[in-house]
Amino acid sequence: MSTVPQVVALRRNDESFWPALFLGAIGVGVALALVERPVLFVYVAAATVLLALAFRYPISLLIIFTLLVPLIPKLPLIPIGGYMVPIRTEDVFLAFALGVITLRSLWDHHFRLPNPLTKGMLIFFGVQGLSLGFALCFLGTISEVDVAVLYWIRTLEYFSASLLCLLAVRTWKQFRIVLAVFAASVFLVGVYGVLQELSLVPAFNAMHQTGEIVAVYFFHGFQSDRLLSTFAGAYDLGAFYVIAVPILVAWLLSSRSSYTKAALGSIVGLSVFCLYLTFARAPLFGLAAALLITFWLLGRRRAAIILAYVLPYSAFLVPDFRQRLEGLINNPAGFQNFGGRIAEGWHSALEGFFRSPLLGTGPASLYYGMGVDSLYLLLLGSFGLVGLVAFVLLAYRVLRVELRLSDVPGDRLLRGLAAGLAGGTVGMLFIGITQEAFFSSKDAMVFWFLVGLLLAGASLANGKAVTRNRPSMTPNSKFACGATL
Repeated sequence: MSTVPQVVALRRNDESFWPALFLGAIGVGVALALVERPVLFVYVAAATVLLALAFRYPISLLIIFTLLVPLIPKLPLIPIGGYMVPIRTEDVFLAFALGVITLRSLWDHHFRLPNPLTKGMLIFFGVQGLSLGFALCFLGTISEVDVAVLYWIRTLEYFSASLLCLLAVRTWKQFRIVLAVFAASVFLVGVYGVLQELSLVPAFNAMHQTGEIVAVYFFHGFQSDRLLSTFAGAYDLGAFYVIAVPILVAWLLSSRSSYTKAALGSIVGLSVFCLYLTFARAPLFGLAAALLITFWLLGRRRAAIILAYVLPYSAFLVPDFRQRLEGLINNPAGFQNFGGRIAEGWHSALEGFFRSPLLGTGPASLYYGMGVDSLYLLLLGSFGLVGLVAFVLLAYRVLRVELRLSDVPGDRLLRGLAAGLAGGTVGMLFIGITQEAFFSSKDAMVFWFLVGLLLAGASLANGKAVTRNRPSMTPNSKFACGATL
């Protein structure tokens, strides 16, 4: 591979020192002009220093984002009148990080767009917008226009998380750093969960079951409540593990370092332990499906089958989990099982679908503007058959990319990430039967962020970024980020 692109990219990287210094100088000047208000001075100074550092070292934004999304509780930053879902810290930071990284990429002539999933993302987002317009102009099913528009824009926000990695990850070292920080964040989520069970740290429940945006409380004792850790609810935490655990398991299986294997094995064990404490049934079976796919792709077929059986049956060792599983088996139509979902959320979604089969009744139009406990019925009721088909095609495209990259010779870490993400995608689609994890902010951001990291790794493997000490694939490889997969 020619060294010219490497020299140019590295030279521009050094030149970024001067615009970063310029931004910092302007910020300090503005802050000094506001010195009469000390608090404002601190805010302005801190923001500009962060902006300058981020422009100089874009990878720092990815590290912060990787830690911020799973670890910061869903506390409101900017409340929205009439809506239970406010703007939060991760929303603002994602917009800031994406803006800075985009400017830096334009400065370096390193703006990589589109990627193999861009078309599918834009089609799904466009169908949602069409459904919104149809509902506003013809159906009158949306009472709060600003809430519906925000709901629509959030989909684009989730997709944009993938751009962070695509634009900022330019070397294999950065790729490994982001993946290592993600593993650390999974570990810290588990640690916080254990401390929460021991009543040492509070829970921040954002399931809106009490009419509050966030209910803050301490557990009364071990297993006295369903584990939330830093997430909005037990099901959100369970969905996070459906994404994270297969990736860590794939990394463990592909690693040659005994220390790395020990560290990853400890994190996986802690994560599964915390999953059992959520008593979340759908994520339990979703993780079993995810690990089955991951092990199968990595050639561990016997282990795949064993795990698919052992993981769900082990939940019967946890008394409260056993009670919930037995309730599902003995009375599936009970209100706490499928009965309540059918009577409330699912009924609302089907009403929306029958009223407008093609485009649905628009975003935030079902069941008081909240979820309906089923991803597919939510799509069907809100965006109609067209929306459901657009999402299924996007999910198929994502899974196809993951499956192809899991079989590409080269970097073992990239193949492991692809296999783990493929398993996580299947698991997320499985739990979509009873929950909308793809529309839960933390889970959605983590998922699409990792998809972006996978695409960045594919671009590195094709020599489309600054690479060091790695053999590149053929220049015309079908796995290039701009290729049709």
